[in-house]
Amino acid sequence: MDRRTFLQSAAAAALTVTAAQPATAFATTTQKMIGIQVGAVSFADEGTEKVLDELQQDALINTLFLATFTYGRGIVGRQLSGQPLPDHGKQEYDTSTFYGGNYATIHPQFYRNTTFKGTRAPDLGDYDVLEAILPSTRKRGIKTICWFEDAFREDIPGIDQLQEKDLLGKPATTLCFNNPNYRNFLLGIVEDWARSYDIDGIMWCSERQGAFSEALGASQEGGASNPRQVCCFCNYCKAKARQRGISPERAEEAFLELAKFVDSGRKGQRPVDGYYVELWAYVALPRTSRMGNALDGQSSRDLCGHL
Repeated sequence: MDRRTFLQSAAAAALTVTAAQPATAFATTTQKMIGIQVGAVSFADEGTEKVLDELQQDALINTLFLATFTYGRGIVGRQLSGQPLPDHGKQEYDTSTFYGGNYATIHPQFYRNTTFKGTRAPDLGDYDVLEAILPSTRKRGIKTICWFEDAFREDIPGIDQLQEKDLLGKPATTLCFNNPNYRNFLLGIVEDWARSYDIDGIMWCSERQGAFSEALGASQEGGASNPRQVCCFCNYCKAKARQRGISPERAEEAFLELAKFVDSGRKGQRPVDGYYVELWAYVALPRTSRMGNALDGQSSRDLCGHL
């Protein structure tokens, strides 16, 4: 038997075994986690039982990473515009109707210590995805993990009180982890889900990196990033820096120097010793040494011999 015939036979056998088993048995056939990330709109469109049937029959799913809170359409929306619609569910896009937020009921007592409260997703009306699916997932032995994301819109009421400030003092699209309003909101939403629903876990998604990497454009956006839009230089971060013996003013000055280095590189102005050595000279040397190097033409390799 050649490899292609073997694979075809194995796949056919697997499908035969799968079809012969009741859907309720899938969640208990293995101890390994077999999970999928899914948004509320899938259950609202097609109904809880139909979605769970498909997930179990097609992929032996025993764990849902339920996108309970996010403003990122790529996570909880329907198909992206321009892409083929799937062969099930509503045959339409939701580009103009998607808003995002919390797809569960908000219990106000958990948000007393933050000004950030109005995050209920309006997309699906009063639909509460946790209330809708938990009875069925419990019955089937499927675990439900609330998945939420560090992604927000700029038009949310009160968002300006939580946003990071960039190097020039302008508000960023990201929120500041040192801001008590944001910290208390995150604590509140976690406690809300944990106390209000019989869930199995909570998963937090925050895809960020440090200001140094952002300034260099070392991200998926690459060279399109602005080295002066690095974060965070809000009053909360400055206060925390001073408590740790760090001068925010010196940090700002250093990042402005780094921005000039990035600007020069993007213009094709290659340093004599190359970008790598020059960058480490910026990192390793006092500002006076760097300025002296620029004025007298001395090689940065001479000043930074350990490199």
